[in-house]
This record gives sequence, structure tokens and C-alpha cells, in this order.
Amino acid sequence: EGALVEAVVDLGWTFVSRTAHALSVEVDGVPRTYKLLALNAFTSARKRQSVLVENPNGQIVLLVKGADDIMSARAAQPGAFPHDHLQEFAREGLRTLVLGRRVLRPDEFESWRTEYLAAQTAMTNREEALAAAAEKIEHGLEIVGVSAIEDKLQVGVQQTIVRIREAGIKLWVLTGDKLETARNIGFSTRVLSSEMDIMVLDVYRDGPTLPEQLAEMESRSRAAAEAGTVAALIVTGQALEQISAGPAGGAVQAEVSGKSRLRRKKTKYVITARTQQFLDVAERCSVVIACRVAPLQKSELVHLVRSGVRPSPVTLAIGDGANDVPMIQEAQVGVGISGREGRQAVNSADFSIAQFRYLERLLLVHGTWNYRRACKFVLYSFWKNAVLVLLMFYYTFISGFAGTSLFEDMVRASYNFVLAAPIIATGIFDKDVSAEAAQRNPTLYDIGRLGLDLNPGKLVEMLLSACVHSIIILCVMAYAYPGFANEGADDYYTYGTAVFTVLIVAMNYRAGFMTRTWNWLSIVAQLFSYVLYGVLILMIYSSWGFVTETFQPWMYGVAAKILSTWIFWLCAVIVPLLAMVVDIFKTYLVMEFFPDRGQLSREQAVLRERPFEEEEEDPNGSAASAAKARPKQAELMEAASVSSFDFAHPGDEVRPASAFVSRRGICDTTCVDTALEAFSLQSLQSQHSRRRSVSHGTPASGASQRLPAEVDADCSSDSGDERGGGAHPGGNR
Repeated sequence: EGALVEAVVDLGWTFVSRTAHALSVEVDGVPRTYKLLALNAFTSARKRQSVLVENPNGQIVLLVKGADDIMSARAAQPGAFPHDHLQEFAREGLRTLVLGRRVLRPDEFESWRTEYLAAQTAMTNREEALAAAAEKIEHGLEIVGVSAIEDKLQVGVQQTIVRIREAGIKLWVLTGDKLETARNIGFSTRVLSSEMDIMVLDVYRDGPTLPEQLAEMESRSRAAAEAGTVAALIVTGQALEQISAGPAGGAVQAEVSGKSRLRRKKTKYVITARTQQFLDVAERCSVVIACRVAPLQKSELVHLVRSGVRPSPVTLAIGDGANDVPMIQEAQVGVGISGREGRQAVNSADFSIAQFRYLERLLLVHGTWNYRRACKFVLYSFWKNAVLVLLMFYYTFISGFAGTSLFEDMVRASYNFVLAAPIIATGIFDKDVSAEAAQRNPTLYDIGRLGLDLNPGKLVEMLLSACVHSIIILCVMAYAYPGFANEGADDYYTYGTAVFTVLIVAMNYRAGFMTRTWNWLSIVAQLFSYVLYGVLILMIYSSWGFVTETFQPWMYGVAAKILSTWIFWLCAVIVPLLAMVVDIFKTYLVMEFFPDRGQLSREQAVLRERPFEEEEEDPNGSAASAAKARPKQAELMEAASVSSFDFAHPGDEVRPASAFVSRRGICDTTCVDTALEAFSLQSLQSQHSRRRSVSHGTPASGASQRLPAEVDADCSSDSGDERGGGAHPGGNR
């Protein structure tokens, strides 16, 4: 809308003022006033908007703008529809709108106005009644013009797409644009490339049926996978409707608007043989682009992937418009982009970012860090409790199955509370690699995507490690028991508390051994754990404690005995040292002889951070040797740093939008004023209605910026109506 308003200013149409019932403009300095009679609002199901005005000549004119497929079906002369121009604009990556008009007789208007007012005041099914009323007059249109708007890519889109694909994330682009525009945007954003085997699934009148196309694509995708060729799939909304109908068995292109976005009923796809065949083809493709899809179809596609793909993937949906809200809510992770499309997507998302390029850092940096932190936290929590339980299990045999615990009840109850701070600090601040290394090495994301740091094998490894550390503590403390006896500290409570204290020291050492990033908060967390335990021992169980003598007399003076025994201090040093030797030796063996994919990826990322020694200059100074020395990553980034619309299809030339100002019009000269009239009034009316509508958010003041993973389900080319974007990369795929 903003682009259209700015364009008509350059063409001589200037907005002056607007009231509830009139709109004033100046055309080449000459004032004109139009009476606003009725507005048929845009919806994603209608894919069009219309306004009834009375021009200065007293004529009642219906002005309509909408998607080309909708407008062609309502044209008075379908043979004169500008299909060639629309195809040309779409191939060049421009978003198109078709403008039409129809003159109504006064009696026809009065008859329709009665029905329109009744629909406006209806208590039930108001939206359906308004849509039915609009349908009665939106036909027999005179097509007066076509607009083509360049929706520029944001900065860093192509690099982000390259990084996401290198991370092993499968990208699905869901858009309301027509097929040619979607294909062109795919090439310009590097989602598609000329080396790919691109398959198009569509509904044809005189062509192969949908089952025949799916059968052919299944064989082509299987052959491409066997040959190592990258395949891509483009599917239209009509094909999706036939592949899997809605819950009631009909079309799924239902309108999703207003508050219903937040309270809509979740639809369920039935996994039939045809839908499973479609999913099998899509799984073998590196990229899937769904074009001409409605908002509800977007969310249902996400649900279909979640329920039909095995193993079950983790889906992420990203969008910037109100039409993306159902899709964002359906995905396991929703990301909203704040911008000119309003804040509906942001308000319904789990994460909010300002630009699409920030998705790279969100996934590759924070996603990698947080996964590793969570794995360390979970494994350590199981590990420290396993060591505690194993020590009590061993003591059962030493005590002759007496049924007594090695540790006093109150002391044992403080175990997790005392040890909480160090691992919480690790779970918040730890970073295995720097942010720069994580972005330069997208394969690090595979560690989390494939679950390499938290799986049954890691749990078994953790239990074995807990067994070793518990045996170290048991053997050292058992060997030191005579020393405790010589110091008079061999009673049940004193010795058990001494073992527990050594256990606390060993556990805090382990938390420090797992930590890779040390800052002052991590150090404070370690010290806090010791201070907290010291307060527990000294303030409660010491000889001058104020609680023990009254409530736990058997623990009276235990702290003084422990702290005055030299053998205790020796054990508190020996146990962590032995545990450290075991951990370092085990880490060396694993890294040297049995490394897993995650460990190798992290090691490569760390090594790449170190400065390389300067290589000797090639005596021949050949360009070939220099090219061999260049990292492959740099070549990929250089390839992705070209202009946003550097080509449409391989070999085609693309011109900027400004090049179309001087192009030959598609209408006769007598229609120019009518087309400008449709441009101006439609755009100004749309902007005003958006300002008054809460669900439309903030109006666009200029040409919007396209997102590569965008999902447009409106007029497909209406830059001002609700647009959005989304892609849901399969986390485990």
C-alpha cells in the first residue's frame, strides 16, 4: 500500500484530506472529491478488496484490486486479460496486482446497499454475510491496469540462507505468491540453484493428473538421492488441496482473521497414501516451496510435517505478518519478525527478531550454546545423584546390611541445594565455542540437531563415570578411616559427615571441569557453594551451634572434629586430584581414539579460531595455487554476497523496479486516468482502513522488504495487505 501511495504521488495524484464519508485528492493540481459509499475489506480467502465511490461526475463506481487468478475469473472480457504482462513481471520477481472497475446503476446500488447494511449489523456470521454481499457486485469488471512492485530483500538474507542450509536444516518456503514469482525469489535468495533438479507439482487441465505427477516425482527424487543430486520441490496451493483436503473434506482455504487467529481450532490432516507419498518426495528434496497457499494451509502444512515425518522433526516457523500467526502457533518454535507488517506475528511467537538475518545467530549461536548448556546441566544432575546413591549402596555391604545410611538425614537433604549454584552458572554462561566460531562453522548445529550430546550412549557413559568417581571416594575414605580413628573422629556421624564433605568438594570440582567459560559470576557460584555448606556445618553442627544441641544432639560438635582432623584435609585434596586424573585420561582416550562427530566438530571450530601460519609464497605466483588456499567457506560467502535480484532464472536479466516507469502501458491512453484513479483511491482507502483496524497493525509507509522464508497468503502480490513469511526447518531431519 505504501508503495502504491508513493507511486501515485509521482504520477500527479496527491492525497489532501479524508473524512468518514469523503476523500479529497488533487490530480495535477486540480482538486477532486470522492464520496466513500462502502468498503469490502480484504481477506486472505477473498484475495481482493473493493471500494464503492461516487466520483465528481455523480457516477457510482466499484474499484477492485486483487490477485490475478481471482480478478481473471471476474473480468468482463477474459480474453483481454493481461496474462503476458503478469507472467513477465512474475518472472522478474515483482509482486503483481490487478486493478478493475465497474460502474453501477443507482437502483442497482440501492438494492445492494440494503443487503450490505443488513450484513454489517448481523449478530451472527457477519463475515460470511459481508463476503456474500461483496460477491454479488464484484463481477463483470473492466480490467484497467496492473501494478508491479519490487519487494527488496533485507540485508544478509542470502548469507543466512546459505548458513541455515549448511547447518543441515531443511528449508520450506510457504508463500502466497504465484508460482513464477516464488520460483524467482527462490533463485534470488539462493534457496534454489541451477544445479538442482526442480520438480513442480501443480493441477493442470490438460496434463498429467496428480497421482501421475507424484509417481513420477517419487522416482525422480529417489534417483536424484542415489545419484547425489540435489532435488527441489515446488507445490501449488491447488495441488495441496487435492493432496490432502481439510477436516470436512473440502478446500482448506478458510479465512483466518482477527481474534480467531488466537482461538482457532487446530485442524488435523489424515495421513493417507497420497499425503504420505507427497511427504516421501518432500523428504528427499533439499528445499520445498509451497506457493499460492492460504494462512490455514501454512499451519496445516506444519502440522502435516510434524505428524507425518518420521523420526518426528522439530519445526520452526518464522514470519512477519498477521497471516503467519496460525503457522507460528502450530510450529514447536515460533519466530516473529517486527517490521512494517504489524506486531501480530511478534506477539504470538516464542522469539522476536528485527530482521531475518538475525535468525542465523539465533539458531547457530544461541541454539548451539543453549543445547550444550542444557545437556551439561541434565547429565551433571543425574551424575551427582548417581554418585551419592552409589556411595550409600556400597555402604550397605560395609555395614553388613544394617539398613543405616552413610549420611545423616539433614545433611543428605542439603545435597542438591548446596550443589545447585555452580551448575546453574554453567547452564547460563557456558560457551564451548565463541559466537564467531559458531557462525563460521554451521556444522556445529548438527550436534544439537542430531542429539549427539544427550542420548542413551551419553547416559551410559555418565553412569560409568559416576561408578568410577564413587569408587575413588569410597576407597580413599575407607583407606583413611584409621587416621580418623586415631584422631577420635571415627564415630558414625563424624565419619559420615566427613565423607559427605569430601563428596561436596568432588562434585564442585566436576562442575568446574565441565565448565568452559569462566567469568566472575561462575567463580562466585563456586565460592557460594562452599560458603553455603560451611554455614550449614559451622552454624548448625559446630560445638557453638545454636540448633544442634536442641534438635539434633547426636550431631553436636561434629564440625569441630572434622575440621581439626588433618586426614580430612588430605582426603579433601586427594579425592579431587584423583578424579581429575581419571577425567583427563578418559577425555584423552575418547578424543584421541574414539571421537564422535560432535567432538570433532567442536575441535575443528576451535582450531579455526587460531591464527594460521603464513604460508610460503608460491614461486610461480599462480592464481590457481591461491584459489586452492582459499577456504571453501569464503567462496560460499562470496557467492552469496551478490545483489538481491541479480537474476531471475539462470541466464535471464533482471531490471530494477524503476525501469518499469517508462515502459509501455498495457491499456489504451483513454484508460490511463481510470487506472490512476483506481490506484489512488484503493491505496488511500486501504491505508486509512488499516489505521482504523487493530488487526492490521501499523500501516506500511513505503515498499516493504521481502523475507526469503516468506509465506504470503493474501493477494500474493498486494504489498500492503497482510503478508507474512515462514519456513519450518525440520530439527531432526
